[in-house]
Amino acid sequence: MIIFDNEAIRIINLVENLTNTNVKDVLIFDNVVYIVVDKNQKGKILSLIGILRKILNKDIKVIEYSNNVYEFVKELIPYVSFVKIKNQDGSKIAEIGINKIYKGLVYGRNKRKLKLYKMFLNRIYKIKDIKII
Repeated sequence: MIIFDNEAIRIINLVENLTNTNVKDVLIFDNVVYIVVDKNQKGKILSLIGILRKILNKDIKVIEYSNNVYEFVKELIPYVSFVKIKNQDGSKIAEIGINKIYKGLVYGRNKRKLKLYKMFLNRIYKIKDIKII
């Protein structure tokens, strides 16, 4: 179960009322609002993204939710070639294949993007760690 703070609840209500979408998750990270919506609802938010940016005064990234971990990871992380989920000591670990030339883009400065990806996968799929291969 995902626990939301007051700001996340406010954003969920705003987005759902304005765009008539079903928001699965909201995460605010580095002054960017990441919104996870049901499959095939991304276009509704993107059509009103300018209005949402003005209201929230933050950049917004929209991600489509999928029950399939591989599809969700491909949506979340660019340049993914494969995803393997392994159980290690009772916890799930995702091994994600990335071409070497794109690893720097995936990690981000000081591995900040990697932290974001870990938070999302832990919140939604209970995956405790990510290994980039």
